[in-house]
Amino acid sequence: MSYGFVYVLGNDAMPGIYKIGMTDRAPRERMDELSKATAVPLPFDLVMYAQVSDPREVEAGIHGDLAKYRVNSSREFFRAPLEEIGDTIRAYAHDVCHVEYAVYMWHAEADAKRDFLLSHFHSQNHDPIFWPPQCRGFEE
Repeated sequence: MSYGFVYVLGNDAMPGIYKIGMTDRAPRERMDELSKATAVPLPFDLVMYAQVSDPREVEAGIHGDLAKYRVNSSREFFRAPLEEIGDTIRAYAHDVCHVEYAVYMWHAEADAKRDFLLSHFHSQNHDPIFWPPQCRGFEE
């Protein structure tokens, strides 16, 4: 019996689409390896993972259960709700404590990125130099 990991990767270049795969190495190693591919515009983020026995069989089962969400039949990418992906992994994996934390961190990081972008946008729009001339209080 072999042991490994089932992982879920997200990418800001493909919002709402997740790669669900397996590895016998550390999931972050696999994430880094995939992020270095030239066809990927942005690096992947590790969304969740679980240690499982027989990772190939578990991966195949998860792919089968989520088949209706598959983006391309020859690829491991799915447009599925994260909650449903997590529930599907939970059905196959016993130790999923990392899944909850990783999903929380994924949302926390996404919220932090969004807050930074919004604050930057608001700071630029509040600066009168960026306002249209008619809003600056000057007549033209």
